[in-house]
Amino acid sequence: MPPWGWRHHLGSTSTGNTSGEATIPPGNNQLEATRTHKISEQTIYVWRRRFGKRDPADVKRLRELETENAKLKRMVAEREMAIETLKEINRRKW
Repeated sequence: MPPWGWRHHLGSTSTGNTSGEATIPPGNNQLEATRTHKISEQTIYVWRRRFGKRDPADVKRLRELETENAKLKRMVAEREMAIETLKEINRRKW
């Protein structure tokens, strides 16, 4: 979940659809879709602005890359903390 706390983010709706694919039958309007999936209209706007006309495969790949990026950022932060700790220990010994 993003740090700013979306209630339903990137396909994790209360209906359990995490594939990133739309499950709204053709012809249904936006209001019916929000009621069906128990999400706010604003969430639809955010998703539309973020994903636009991307294919579901592109959305899935984007999510995978974002997840990998977050892991790498954590690894870099942990490494920086370890380096700072070692520098501090080294300063105290002399």
